Amino acid sequence: MQQLANIDNFSKLYYEDENLTKEEIFEDKILSEGIYYLLPGQNYTDVLNQIDISVLWDFKSDREIINTFEVWESRIYKSGELSSNYSREVYFNGKNIAGQSYTSSSEPIGGIYKILDLSNVILNNNGYIIKFPNGSSYNFYFNSKGVLYRIFPDTGGWDRPYDRLSKFLEDDPIVSHLSSEQLNYFTIAEPLIPESAVILL
Repeated sequence: MQQLANIDNFSKLYYEDENLTKEEIFEDKILSEGIYYLLPGQNYTDVLNQIDISVLWDFKSDREIINTFEVWESRIYKSGELSSNYSREVYFNGKNIAGQSYTSSSEPIGGIYKILDLSNVILNNNGYIIKFPNGSSYNFYFNSKGVLYRIFPDTGGWDRPYDRLSKFLEDDPIVSHLSSEQLNYFTIAEPLIPESAVILL
């Protein structure tokens, strides 16, 4: 408890029958937002009395398991209203790896994003050892036509975004450590859900 008192930003997790049901996210020790994982048959109105509705909530529902990946439907609850738009999000080992937003009539909004998790990955780049800190990732953004338009490294260091795939393939040291299957998945919009977990680091 003494250590927690010295931490300003943290998440509080709630479990029911070993399943994560709620995550409260604190910034400067103040609840800033939350995530609620609805059980099958459960509606967001069933749990409003269990949350602080003065902050933004991300309600996740309709969980599916596809090719060993968790797929959730996500809707934002804010200022007393649940968004009619939603996103379909793909998770692997509890981490979001891809997503796509839709209108209430299931028409795509914008493009797909994909996230290559590099937490604690160690690379040997021409004799230089690169160790990515926890939370490191490369984020790939596609427009509504499926064209990759931005690659954004997020490693806590000097991260330079790429606006062209060719530049990323030529210059970035991570490329030589990825298999062709990995490169294909993260640099091509479809499929949203990987065919196999083998392609992930």
